[in-house]
Amino acid sequence: MDISTVLSEYYTVKTGKLGGRPGVLDGFKAVIIAKPMQKFSEQDKFVIDQYLMKGGNVMWLLDGTDTNLDSLFITSSTIALPQDNNLDDMLFQYGVRVNKNLLLDKFSSAIGITMQGHDGKPYIKNYPWYYFPVIVSDNKHVISKYLNYIKTEFVSTIDTVGYNKNVKKTVLLKSSEYTMNDPIPARISLEQVNHMPADNEMHGGRKNLAILAEGKFTSIFKNRPIEKYFPDLRSSDVIEESKPAKMIVISDGDIIRNEVSQDGKPYPIGFDRFTRHVFKGNKELILNAVNYLCDDGGLMTIRSRELKMRLLNHDKVSKNRFLIQLINVLLPVLLILIFGMIVLFIRKKKYGKK
Repeated sequence: MDISTVLSEYYTVKTGKLGGRPGVLDGFKAVIIAKPMQKFSEQDKFVIDQYLMKGGNVMWLLDGTDTNLDSLFITSSTIALPQDNNLDDMLFQYGVRVNKNLLLDKFSSAIGITMQGHDGKPYIKNYPWYYFPVIVSDNKHVISKYLNYIKTEFVSTIDTVGYNKNVKKTVLLKSSEYTMNDPIPARISLEQVNHMPADNEMHGGRKNLAILAEGKFTSIFKNRPIEKYFPDLRSSDVIEESKPAKMIVISDGDIIRNEVSQDGKPYPIGFDRFTRHVFKGNKELILNAVNYLCDDGGLMTIRSRELKMRLLNHDKVSKNRFLIQLINVLLPVLLILIFGMIVLFIRKKKYGKK
């Protein structure tokens, strides 16, 4: 709801179902497919494919797994299963694959768990939760440069596949280098907050999370009997190679989702209900992506200076924790004492008796 409201300031935004109707998307500059939970029919895939072949632009926000956060809090555990949207062959044809795995990233957001205090009253305690990676973009592409922090939930990795000389592929987002993959199916439990993987296990390196592909794509329905799905059409009616088109694939459907308060009011996109922090990068990313797909470069946020994200080195912090604490606690006190002694010396010299 939040991103729809923001986009409505610049575009006419409509939502709906494809219904297997060829040409239903032809009037749109861009199409967003956000966190689909059901299988796409071949008819709907044909509608999207031919829209792309005509030069349309698509943003895919897809989960590699079906992982239910509500179940995690209701029963304290959930099972992460592969998400089958019947889109794998289609994306593979275009040169992208969303993997059926879960990415754990040491640079992540927190999860809140209800605890009982000493006074018997419940309170929320936040724990590091590697299943909620926080992304820092160091990419120089116009879509992803200078973005604030981006929050994800149960994100999967994404790869480029195949080779098409007419399609250019650009990685827009990557994880941190402190990662590991959790193979599917996987049991996820709240008890894991006390047993997150050790540092020596988080050495998977940086993983792709968002990819831009642009150029001339080949239709997945090339050389296929289309009459099977549309009796009124013939194979000659299928556009087999696209006009110049663009598509963005992000391997997390929740990146565009906003939380809703108990009284039904939407929180801003990127709002973290556990830390109450708003990750502004989520909104910036979607806005930039839509502007780019619609060729509205002038609408992209123009930043007068580069924003450098200087992150702490987790290994150095861990190894030098005592020294860092000592410097941060004692050094300010020593500086104040030295400054006070200098002031006292100057006052005595200026006003003291000879």
